[in-house]
Amino acid sequence: MEDQTLIKEFFHHMHWADNELWKVLENSPKAESNDKIMELLYHIHLVQFLYLKIWKNEKLEYPKKNEFDSIKQIIKWGKENYIKFNKFISDVPESRYIEIAKIPWTNGLEKKIGKKPEEVSVKETMLQVVFHSSYHRAQINTKLRKLDLTPPLFDYIYWLWMGKPTIK
Repeated sequence: MEDQTLIKEFFHHMHWADNELWKVLENSPKAESNDKIMELLYHIHLVQFLYLKIWKNEKLEYPKKNEFDSIKQIIKWGKENYIKFNKFISDVPESRYIEIAKIPWTNGLEKKIGKKPEEVSVKETMLQVVFHSSYHRAQINTKLRKLDLTPPLFDYIYWLWMGKPTIK
Protein backbone atom coordinates (compact mmCIF):
# COMPACT_ATOMS: atom_id res chain seq x y z
CA MET A 1 0.00 0.00 0.00
CA GLU A 2 1.46 3.38 -0.93
CA ASP A 3 2.35 5.83 1.86
CA GLN A 4 -0.38 8.33 1.06
CA THR A 5 -3.12 5.71 1.15
CA LEU A 6 -1.85 4.18 4.39
CA ILE A 7 -1.50 7.55 6.12
CA LYS A 8 -5.02 8.53 5.06
CA GLU A 9 -6.27 5.23 6.48
CA PHE A 10 -4.46 5.84 9.78
CA PHE A 11 -5.97 9.32 10.01
CA HIS A 12 -9.45 7.99 9.30
CA HIS A 13 -8.95 5.45 12.08
CA MET A 14 -7.66 8.17 14.43
CA HIS A 15 -10.77 10.27 13.75
CA TRP A 16 -13.06 7.31 14.31
CA ALA A 17 -11.22 6.30 17.51
CA ASP A 18 -11.39 9.84 18.89
CA ASN A 19 -15.10 9.89 18.08
CA GLU A 20 -15.64 6.62 19.95
CA LEU A 21 -13.92 8.17 22.96
CA TRP A 22 -15.90 11.42 22.65
CA LYS A 23 -19.18 9.47 22.79
CA VAL A 24 -18.24 7.99 26.16
CA LEU A 25 -16.87 11.25 27.56
CA GLU A 26 -19.86 13.33 26.46
CA ASN A 27 -22.24 11.01 28.31
CA SER A 28 -20.38 10.55 31.56
CA PRO A 29 -20.52 13.07 34.42
CA LYS A 30 -17.77 11.06 36.17
CA ALA A 31 -15.42 11.55 33.21
CA GLU A 32 -16.52 15.15 32.73
CA SER A 33 -15.40 16.04 36.24
CA ASN A 34 -12.05 14.23 36.05
CA ASP A 35 -9.25 16.78 35.64
CA LYS A 36 -6.70 14.21 34.40
CA ILE A 37 -9.03 13.00 31.63
CA MET A 38 -9.67 16.59 30.62
CA GLU A 39 -5.93 17.30 30.61
CA LEU A 40 -5.16 14.23 28.48
CA LEU A 41 -7.95 14.98 26.01
CA TYR A 42 -6.72 18.56 25.67
CA HIS A 43 -3.17 17.27 25.11
CA ILE A 44 -4.28 14.86 22.36
CA HIS A 45 -6.11 17.58 20.46
CA LEU A 46 -3.41 20.17 21.09
CA VAL A 47 -0.75 17.97 19.51
CA GLN A 48 -3.03 17.19 16.56
CA PHE A 49 -3.76 20.92 16.19
CA LEU A 50 -0.10 22.00 16.38
CA TYR A 51 1.21 19.44 13.91
CA LEU A 52 -1.47 20.40 11.41
CA LYS A 53 -0.28 23.99 11.74
CA ILE A 54 3.32 22.83 11.19
CA TRP A 55 2.36 20.89 8.06
CA LYS A 56 0.48 23.90 6.73
CA ASN A 57 3.34 26.29 7.67
CA GLU A 58 1.01 28.34 9.86
CA LYS A 59 1.80 30.32 12.98
CA LEU A 60 1.63 28.16 16.11
CA GLU A 61 -1.07 30.01 17.98
CA TYR A 62 -3.36 27.79 19.98
CA PRO A 63 -5.99 27.93 22.72
CA LYS A 64 -4.68 27.33 26.23
CA LYS A 65 -6.16 24.64 28.44
CA ASN A 66 -7.71 27.19 30.80
CA GLU A 67 -9.78 28.53 27.90
CA PHE A 68 -11.86 25.33 28.04
CA ASP A 69 -14.40 25.01 30.84
CA SER A 70 -15.42 21.45 30.09
CA ILE A 71 -14.59 18.26 28.27
CA LYS A 72 -17.47 19.03 25.90
CA GLN A 73 -15.71 22.23 24.81
CA ILE A 74 -12.48 20.31 24.14
CA ILE A 75 -14.45 17.74 22.15
CA LYS A 76 -16.04 20.54 20.11
CA TRP A 77 -12.55 21.90 19.39
CA GLY A 78 -11.35 18.40 18.44
CA LYS A 79 -14.27 18.02 16.02
CA GLU A 80 -13.49 21.40 14.45
CA ASN A 81 -9.85 20.33 14.07
CA TYR A 82 -10.91 17.21 12.20
CA ILE A 83 -12.67 19.27 9.55
CA LYS A 84 -9.29 20.90 8.81
CA PHE A 85 -7.42 17.60 9.20
CA ASN A 86 -9.65 15.80 6.72
CA LYS A 87 -9.28 18.58 4.15
CA PHE A 88 -5.50 18.62 4.55
CA ILE A 89 -5.18 14.84 4.34
CA SER A 90 -7.36 14.65 1.24
CA ASP A 91 -5.51 17.50 -0.52
CA VAL A 92 -1.86 17.02 0.48
CA PRO A 93 0.33 15.91 -2.44
CA GLU A 94 2.45 12.83 -1.86
CA SER A 95 5.58 14.88 -2.61
CA ARG A 96 4.96 16.78 0.63
CA TYR A 97 5.40 13.58 2.67
CA ILE A 98 9.16 13.50 2.15
CA GLU A 99 9.74 17.15 3.05
CA ILE A 100 11.49 17.90 6.32
CA ALA A 101 9.08 19.00 9.04
CA LYS A 102 10.11 22.21 10.76
CA ILE A 103 9.27 21.54 14.39
CA PRO A 104 10.09 24.55 16.55
CA TRP A 105 10.23 22.78 19.90
CA THR A 106 13.18 20.60 18.83
CA ASN A 107 15.50 23.58 19.39
CA GLY A 108 15.77 22.88 23.13
CA LEU A 109 15.88 19.12 22.72
CA GLU A 110 19.62 18.84 22.06
CA LYS A 111 20.50 19.37 25.72
CA LYS A 112 17.97 16.78 26.85
CA ILE A 113 18.99 13.99 24.44
CA GLY A 114 22.70 14.84 24.26
CA LYS A 115 22.82 15.43 20.52
CA LYS A 116 21.23 17.47 17.81
CA PRO A 117 17.85 15.90 16.93
CA GLU A 118 17.72 14.19 13.57
CA GLU A 119 15.52 15.75 10.93
CA VAL A 120 12.15 14.11 10.46
CA SER A 121 9.86 14.11 7.47
CA VAL A 122 6.27 15.29 7.30
CA LYS A 123 5.28 11.63 6.86
CA GLU A 124 7.12 10.63 10.03
CA THR A 125 5.43 13.40 12.01
CA MET A 126 2.07 12.33 10.62
CA LEU A 127 2.69 8.86 12.00
CA GLN A 128 3.80 10.41 15.29
CA VAL A 129 0.44 12.20 15.61
CA VAL A 130 -1.45 8.94 15.01
CA PHE A 131 0.66 6.95 17.49
CA HIS A 132 0.68 9.76 20.06
CA SER A 133 -3.10 10.04 19.95
CA SER A 134 -3.47 6.29 20.39
CA TYR A 135 -1.11 6.27 23.35
CA HIS A 136 -3.04 8.95 25.20
CA ARG A 137 -6.47 7.52 24.33
CA ALA A 138 -5.30 4.34 26.07
CA GLN A 139 -4.36 6.39 29.13
CA ILE A 140 -7.85 7.87 29.16
CA ASN A 141 -9.33 4.38 28.92
CA THR A 142 -7.34 3.41 32.02
CA LYS A 143 -8.80 6.41 33.85
CA LEU A 144 -12.31 5.44 32.70
CA ARG A 145 -11.86 1.92 34.11
CA LYS A 146 -10.77 3.40 37.46
CA LEU A 147 -14.03 5.38 37.46
CA ASP A 148 -15.96 2.11 36.87
CA LEU A 149 -16.90 3.22 33.36
CA THR A 150 -16.75 1.06 30.27
CA PRO A 151 -14.05 2.39 27.97
CA PRO A 152 -14.62 2.29 24.23
CA LEU A 153 -12.94 -0.28 22.01
CA PHE A 154 -11.02 1.59 19.35
CA ASP A 155 -8.09 -0.60 18.38
CA TYR A 156 -6.99 -0.37 14.78
CA ILE A 157 -7.70 -4.06 14.19
CA TYR A 158 -11.21 -3.64 15.61
CA TRP A 159 -11.78 -0.74 13.21
CA LEU A 160 -10.65 -2.98 10.34
CA TRP A 161 -12.95 -5.80 11.49
CA MET A 162 -15.82 -3.30 11.64
CA GLY A 163 -15.27 -2.48 7.97
CA LYS A 164 -13.41 0.83 8.52
CA PRO A 165 -16.40 2.87 9.68
CA THR A 166 -16.23 6.58 8.97
CA ILE A 167 -17.48 9.64 10.78
CA LYS A 168 -20.33 11.42 9.08
